[in-house]
Amino acid sequence: MTHRRDDDDLDPEDHGGGRKRRKAGAEFIDDIAAVDNDEEEEEEEAEEDDFIVDDEEDVRRMHHRPLPTEDNQEEEEDYEALERSIQARYTRSSHTDQYDDEDATDVELEQQALLPSIKDPKLWMVKCAIGHEREAAVCLMQKYIDKGSELQIRSAIALGHLKNYIYVEAYKEAHVKEACKGLRNLYSQKVMLVPIKEMTDVISVESKPVVDLSRVTWVRMKIGTYKGDLAKVVDVDNVQQKVTVKLIPRIDLQAREMNIGGLMFKDGFLYKTVSVKSICSQNIQPTFDELEKFRKKPGEDVSSLSSLVANRKKGHFMKGDQVIVVKGDLKNLMGWVEKVEEENVQIRTKMKGLPKTIAVHEKQLCKYFKPGDHVKVVSGAKDGATGMVVKVEGHVLYIVSETTKEDICVFADNVVKSSQVITAGVTKIGDYELHDLVLLDDMSFGVIIRVVSEGFQVLKGSLERPEVVLVKLREIKSKIEKKADTMDRSKNTVSMKDVVKIVEGPYKGKQGPVKHIYRGILFIYDHHHLQHAGYICTKAQSCVVVGGSRGSGNRNGDNLSRFPGIRASR
Repeated sequence: MTHRRDDDDLDPEDHGGGRKRRKAGAEFIDDIAAVDNDEEEEEEEAEEDDFIVDDEEDVRRMHHRPLPTEDNQEEEEDYEALERSIQARYTRSSHTDQYDDEDATDVELEQQALLPSIKDPKLWMVKCAIGHEREAAVCLMQKYIDKGSELQIRSAIALGHLKNYIYVEAYKEAHVKEACKGLRNLYSQKVMLVPIKEMTDVISVESKPVVDLSRVTWVRMKIGTYKGDLAKVVDVDNVQQKVTVKLIPRIDLQAREMNIGGLMFKDGFLYKTVSVKSICSQNIQPTFDELEKFRKKPGEDVSSLSSLVANRKKGHFMKGDQVIVVKGDLKNLMGWVEKVEEENVQIRTKMKGLPKTIAVHEKQLCKYFKPGDHVKVVSGAKDGATGMVVKVEGHVLYIVSETTKEDICVFADNVVKSSQVITAGVTKIGDYELHDLVLLDDMSFGVIIRVVSEGFQVLKGSLERPEVVLVKLREIKSKIEKKADTMDRSKNTVSMKDVVKIVEGPYKGKQGPVKHIYRGILFIYDHHHLQHAGYICTKAQSCVVVGGSRGSGNRNGDNLSRFPGIRASR
């Protein structure tokens, strides 16, 4: 009882704060004395004694700690309850991982449940008039709307890529035929059932590939005045799906100087904002002639125009290719291709301290060639050309052709090392050799101007424009041995080896000996003409024989027919 009275006496003073604070641990002793006869609370006392630390520093802290009250005990109970709830929560979450696979399986089962089954309506193919597929499907559904439940069909489908057929959804073939009666574009006698496994393929929609456009991407225009022209992307607006491109303007000499219709020009280029749908960005491979026009300055390096990273064709690297890193932290690192993956290339290097193989993004790589390498062009405008590398500028190679001795400028991506290089002395394959006049399978004709490993380059006898084609040995029908004569513009006879001068056409002013004559077409050789191995194709009526008369019949220029009263001396 003494202890209770003391407790009652302490209560108001504990809250008053005017009395001197009691020693730490005194209240614990009073509590223990009050419940001394309770065995369960003795156990709790033992547990509390376990938490008492004998460190001096902790004892000093205990002296300054506020006296524990009933409120503090309630807070401790709240903390314990919070701790238990947290443990329960995270214990439950730790067991959720094992159910992930089960959840994924449930999702798959739900997706499979959406697939058509034998209890669902079937899909039938109905033949219709070509070009009227959409009209037939609309008419069929309009008939269904008008008649309602009388027509036992569910839907009609017309696919844009499928001609001559539409799909009708119904349970029975008889329902389809009944619905198609009276529609002129549908032939209900030809109805075919679509297998259940193929029904989903019918209505599946292929997602269009996302066009990844960025600055310095080369594109071509699809519509308008500049259709087919090369353009360079300078700005992209992904929100409005528009791009600003730089074009070579098509100059209208008849237009007035200031009448430019609101178009923007800068440095001689036309800047135009167009829709993404009006350009083509897939597999754009600009030629060097086109890239030359995009030079800002005449002396600008050609290699600066070769940054066609976004336009590269995939798969241009092969195992064994020697490559060099042109971008990134590994710039100028050389190696050999070991494996080609989706967008990365595994390369093998000899540099110490690096792994055996390194994965490098294909956009950071370039094929490596050095002067003196014998190479072959495998794609592009110079496809099939072989020669020796004489100069390297970044992605650009300068090659001397083995046959024509002309300089060729190509991208390194379009070239491979080749041991099948034709030497300068080889000018014949089979029965045909350089400068022969040959007849081709399509009954066209031309002169062989170049011998390559897989065939011949032939300058065809086309009068509209020079046309050079690559033909295989088997595509040549025969050699034209016939030596014919023809008449020039002034009715003079033109024979082989005669020197003629071109007086009209794109080659006006050029002259040279006649090498071949066939069907009124002359093949003239002019050593000043650097294209097509010096050969020019033109019609005889566009030429005059050098030294010939203006009239007919006299090759010495002594045409006296204009003076009937005078006879030539004998």
